[in-house]
Amino acid sequence: MQGQIKIGLDVSGLDPSFKEHATRGIGRYVREISTGLAEKFSNANSDDSIHYGTFNHLSLAPSHFLDSLFKSCPVGKQTLRQQIYYPYRLFRIKEFNVLHFPAQMDPPAFCPVPYIVSVMDLIPLVLADLYSAGRSTWRFTLARFLELKAIRRASLILSISQTTADDLVNILGISKKRIIVTPLGVDEKFFHAQLKISEEELRHKYNLPKDRPVILYVGGIDQRKNCEGMLKTLQQVKAECLKEQIPLPILVMAGKIQQDKQYPKLVELISDFDLHNDVFMLGYVPDEDLLQIFKISTLFIFLSLYEGFGLPPLEAMASGLPVVSSNTSAMPEVLGESALLVDPNNVDQSTKAVLDILKNKELAQKLSEAGEKQARHFSWQRTIDLTAEAYRNFGKVVNKRD
Repeated sequence: MQGQIKIGLDVSGLDPSFKEHATRGIGRYVREISTGLAEKFSNANSDDSIHYGTFNHLSLAPSHFLDSLFKSCPVGKQTLRQQIYYPYRLFRIKEFNVLHFPAQMDPPAFCPVPYIVSVMDLIPLVLADLYSAGRSTWRFTLARFLELKAIRRASLILSISQTTADDLVNILGISKKRIIVTPLGVDEKFFHAQLKISEEELRHKYNLPKDRPVILYVGGIDQRKNCEGMLKTLQQVKAECLKEQIPLPILVMAGKIQQDKQYPKLVELISDFDLHNDVFMLGYVPDEDLLQIFKISTLFIFLSLYEGFGLPPLEAMASGLPVVSSNTSAMPEVLGESALLVDPNNVDQSTKAVLDILKNKELAQKLSEAGEKQARHFSWQRTIDLTAEAYRNFGKVVNKRD
């Protein structure tokens, strides 16, 4: 591999048919670094020791025999495809001699080509009891084994936070020398969020009550997101507001959650907590509208049990929203002292934090200003620059070794 290192970034995550990456944080990560790296390495002043390109393994030449074989399998189709079919496809790529997979669940356990992998988090290991409950034990165990094998076999690991890097060292025993931290970034558009129509029109468009303060949540509803804790907090906040005779807030949830396995449970919890008239689930909201919803909201709530980074509350900060967030995992690292950080399992703490912002305009303004400054520390350009530098250093090591 002497000479030019030819690195191919897997952009399959932008394809809506590949897992659920396209509509999640991974899709945004792929979109940002793929375009940024293309621009960086096509620049006339760029280091020509790196040849950069992209590939989508879904569009590689298929094998009709293997296609038919996997379709006939009663179980394990996805696992067989990733661990047998996928390596076969990757072996046929001749344009690159190093591949970069943007998420740890994407490479096969035994990739036939040297590769770099970006690790988002080790949540299934950190919260093993939570994620294994109600699942087929052997399937869950096998999936984790294969995923961890893929991480361990990577030539280089890019971690999206120091928290995740520490987990890789402490849980998997991976050497710090093999890990480079490349934090995620905030799109500039969040810093320029503004209303393009009146607040009244926006509330009417999404059937939101006219005069009730908005507590906003953006994200998924899987177990670690702690939706139950968020609803319990809303329930207590509602009780306190009724007692003090101040306006009752509503919880607005934005995100494509209706098809999630946890959705029926969420609906059940809303009913159990008597919050029918207090929770508004908008489903997927286009960015243009989401930015406007940020501007009519009073605060952002994010009581996740564990995050590899925590992009939604950081984006809320960029838009000027005060944030109440968990004090666990990467949230303190990313949000700093510019949010009210609470124990996600302590409803009294989260209730107090929400009420403090609702009742104290001076505190809300202070958090708004501090949050925007904190969010400025994270840009996609920095992510791109750090990733490009990781490529270059990796190339030097490989060439020296050869």
